[in-house]
Amino acid sequence: MKRTMTVGPPYSKVLRRDVDFTSWKFWHSPMNHCKSLIAVSVYDMYLEIAEGGLNPDWKLDADKIVSFRDFRLRMSEQMCKYRPQDRLYPGDEKFRKSTKQSKKKRKVDRSSVLGYEVDREDLRVAISSGRLCRNDFDMLKNHLKSATRKENKSRCSVCGKNSYYCCKQCGKQICFMENKKFAGGECFMDLHDFNCFGLCRSDSRVQKDWKEPTPYQRQKHADHINSLLL
Repeated sequence: MKRTMTVGPPYSKVLRRDVDFTSWKFWHSPMNHCKSLIAVSVYDMYLEIAEGGLNPDWKLDADKIVSFRDFRLRMSEQMCKYRPQDRLYPGDEKFRKSTKQSKKKRKVDRSSVLGYEVDREDLRVAISSGRLCRNDFDMLKNHLKSATRKENKSRCSVCGKNSYYCCKQCGKQICFMENKKFAGGECFMDLHDFNCFGLCRSDSRVQKDWKEPTPYQRQKHADHINSLLL
């Protein structure tokens, strides 16, 4: 009896993975095949999450779900930029690249990268201090009323720019007015926003190395904060 093999979507993705190079060593072929299987499996996991199969709250719109090609490009870029010295993932501190660093360089300020240094205790202290306003406009109104101008300027607690204004209720310097005009209140809102707690300059453990977070980092940090609130 003649058997026919049907090449379905998963196997076709393995064929399109194009992980190949010329070598006399025979074990490279199964190794490359394993890498292709890993890439396909990870993309299937991504689709399950993006389509809401794992958690309906994580479901993305159809136009925002990336194709297999774009997923591979994004994954390849992330792999090229990966450095164990950044210690962003569990186990990075065990790599030789990390262990041979001096003790001073081993300390990484993750709060300025993704905010993962913030834990439930830090969040509890910030909430009890009255700084964070979550869906409480009366509390936010009190913070707005306490915004006053000081005689001397100092660095904003959120962005690090010089400012004359501060939130008296929090005791934090903020950008509120610029050239006697309302500056939009972005720093003021970020200072009192749950999702931005840990990303402000004053929250960083090493303020001189603080960098403004990217939109992607903001989203990742917001997901982390929301997971702490569950």
